[in-house]
Amino acid sequence: MCIRDRLHAVAQSAAAFGFRRVIEAGCSEERRGPLRALKKASEELPEADSFRAILGEAVSGALSGRDDGLGPAIEAVEEALIETSLSTPTVLLLDDAQWTDEHTIAMLRLITERATRGGHGRLLVVVAAREMATPSPALRAFIGQVERDVGTGATRVVLAPLDALVAAKVVQSVAPVAPRVETALVQGAAGAPFLLVQPLLTWHELGALVWAEGLWDARAAEDLERAP
Repeated sequence: MCIRDRLHAVAQSAAAFGFRRVIEAGCSEERRGPLRALKKASEELPEADSFRAILGEAVSGALSGRDDGLGPAIEAVEEALIETSLSTPTVLLLDDAQWTDEHTIAMLRLITERATRGGHGRLLVVVAAREMATPSPALRAFIGQVERDVGTGATRVVLAPLDALVAAKVVQSVAPVAPRVETALVQGAAGAPFLLVQPLLTWHELGALVWAEGLWDARAAEDLERAP
């Protein structure tokens, strides 16, 4: 089971406890605009949702260069999220948090502070991040804050690497690939789900793969030896 499947499983389990609204945000290495992942996720909410409206105003202000007011705007976004959770219990899922922007981290820190003070709200926050050699200072500070202030009130789960059999299934679930492509992906990823998929997408974009006999295969064997 990959990380995204685990996040969905958490959301489904939370539904049994009344958490009916799910805000699923996925961060991106290439796109780290202020609150961008949350803004995109909020588009799935009703237009009348106050969290969606206030978040949209905060992002518009950031993009227009009015960063001097972004601090209060982030507080307003956090406040709206908490207030709406009182009437509609909410699960906030943040995937690939190793690439999230500092503004989103700031909002998460405000939520953590509120939880530490015993503030009211019906909000379940699930943050998934891949371990990086040099994590961002903001993310590192947030993790430290949770461990220091929330303690056992927060659950931290470290996922083991995928074994070769499961990793191969992940690869084939993305696209039908030739055995040598599957082998190269599984060996190169060392059990990390992201590294099973990203090279395949990159090879395709670079034209290193060809479609033959119902499978994606390498145009040349040496293409698989070069890191994407």
